[in-house]
Amino acid sequence: MNVQSFSKNFFSSELSKFKLKNGLTLSFCYYLIVCTVMYYQWVLLKLNVTYFESIYGKQFPGFPEAFYDFLLGESVILLILVGAIGIVIFFTGGFISELLLLPFKRIAIFCEESLRNPNLEYETKNFIDFQFLSRFGEFFFGQIGQARVKKTSIDNAFIPRSFTRIHAPPFDGIFLFQFSMVMLVILGVSAYMIILFNTTLYSNVIEFVMTYNDLKGSNAVDFIIKQQEVFEEIIYPLIFLSMVGNLVISAYMYARVSGAAFGIFSTFRSFFKGNRNARVHLIGYTFVREHTRRLNYYLDQMEVELEQLEANSPVPPMKI
Repeated sequence: MNVQSFSKNFFSSELSKFKLKNGLTLSFCYYLIVCTVMYYQWVLLKLNVTYFESIYGKQFPGFPEAFYDFLLGESVILLILVGAIGIVIFFTGGFISELLLLPFKRIAIFCEESLRNPNLEYETKNFIDFQFLSRFGEFFFGQIGQARVKKTSIDNAFIPRSFTRIHAPPFDGIFLFQFSMVMLVILGVSAYMIILFNTTLYSNVIEFVMTYNDLKGSNAVDFIIKQQEVFEEIIYPLIFLSMVGNLVISAYMYARVSGAAFGIFSTFRSFFKGNRNARVHLIGYTFVREHTRRLNYYLDQMEVELEQLEANSPVPPMKI
């Protein structure tokens, strides 16, 4: 497969677009904060140069050029590292997307495998899973699997009240907590890189100033240290804004997948109640289409099997 055909297939996949969007969003948030910090640092560095040049300009000709050349040479590795972290965050966004879609993937795989093996039991997972969907899946697939094995109807089975009272995506604290832990790691790495960049830069400024003997005995070092303390008062609000941004992104991503999970849950519940034409059609949730196709195929096959079982069942159907 050549590069052109690969890129065409990649960008035409809704799942790939979902991963790409989340990766770009997270990396954009990181780069935005980093670029803001760098801009403020650049302004303060220019003020430093102006300050030193106005006082010691005659004593140290070519001071600005030497100052910038030194900082650039010392900071180039750190700049590469900061940029590389953004790339890592981009790919981490794709990994997070995989985690968010993991519950749908598990159900889709189970649907395919259970068609070949009616005795297969649906097992809930504790890591990254919607509790209401996994619990209902355990009930739903268990009842249908039992009916297929025993050749009986499911019309006499009642849905537990805990599932009939769900009419909107419920708040899943466990899923959100596990997802937030992953996002917290990204925030921690971002904050660490921002603080590291600031500390390293000012250490290099002090090191450069100390190379000039006439500046060692002056108040130049104290001035830079005080300036660093002032700049930290700018950094921490930016880190806080980064945290808020990550929380907003997390809430948005969680709302997207929880809405899709509720749509699948509602379809399964409707199917179990007797609406055998119920299928998963989620408008605006194209990123799970690859999985919902397999779910719908499973429902197609179950519709045929259950209608045959109900036709042969000696017990008259009961409405739920």
